[in-house]
Amino acid sequence: MSAKNQDWHAEQIKAAVRMKGKTLSQLSREVR
Repeated sequence: MSAKNQDWHAEQIKAAVRMKGKTLSQLSREVR
């Protein structure tokens, strides 16, 4: 994987985490 590709992938992950942050925190609260 090229460095450029890794940068793009990291941005995709960051965006997904930002969008799913609330949902994930709600899920973890329900699981516990």
